[in-house]
Amino acid sequence: MNSVDTFFYSQTERLAVVFKSDAEKVQLGFKYIVYATLMYLMSSYTHEEIVYFLDHGNPLTVSEFIAYFPSTLQSVGWILLVAFFEIETYSLDEEASNRTVKLLLLARVIAYSMVIAALYLNFTSLAWSLAVGQDLLEEVSMCEIAELEEYVWYSFNWFNLPVNTENCALMGQGENWYQTDARVFTDQVGMERQIFLSRVDIVEISTWLTIACCFELKTQLLERELSHSILLKLTSYLLVLLYAVLFLIIVYWASIGVYKWAFDEFVWIFGFYLIDLNLDEWEDELNENEAKA
Repeated sequence: MNSVDTFFYSQTERLAVVFKSDAEKVQLGFKYIVYATLMYLMSSYTHEEIVYFLDHGNPLTVSEFIAYFPSTLQSVGWILLVAFFEIETYSLDEEASNRTVKLLLLARVIAYSMVIAALYLNFTSLAWSLAVGQDLLEEVSMCEIAELEEYVWYSFNWFNLPVNTENCALMGQGENWYQTDARVFTDQVGMERQIFLSRVDIVEISTWLTIACCFELKTQLLERELSHSILLKLTSYLLVLLYAVLFLIIVYWASIGVYKWAFDEFVWIFGFYLIDLNLDEWEDELNENEAKA
């Protein structure tokens, strides 16, 4: 290699290092934006659940109290899991102490427990909705209900709208009414929508849990330097399918006007995609080291 070739080669290497450094900075900044957005969304859900609890809550046990905060429980669990995946796939040194690894494992188990508890709450919510769906009130109208109760809400798409004698005629339709909670009522359409949304929520959480299991499997394979494993490739294909399911859920939520949930889902997909990028970089690094060996 002559001096000119050496010069151009060194400059190309230098530019590659600069571009890689800039790309890493952009990726890091994007991570901060995504994670900050997830924290904001979690705080908004917590605020909504606190307001609902103060209006309707009357828990007799700790489990009944927790049942009023399913979104908070689920969000905290997922944020912890994303944080642990980020530490393990991006920040954790290969020579990390045994104690650090064990603490991360324990914290991850707690996070999974919170998500599974949220999934259980969704199953109980579905069972409750199905039971309530069989308990039809006597033929009444929303206005008749509003006259009997001081504070009444009409429930639709899991949102409770305050009702009074002035707007009651605009709330709901038909004579089939159900009481879903203290002073919360819905009509036939609202009841059917509530049951369907409960099922969609169960599918959504189950899909995310499967994605997390795929990440766990990929992490274990890469830690064992099995970057060419057929299982690793199959896991990547499965992840594409699972993300497609989540995008269908986004489309559904947007179609019924629940744009906040659709946006929340979209941001979570980005959050997990960033973890997937860490795993891809880890896999590329293993392949490069293998090629040099």
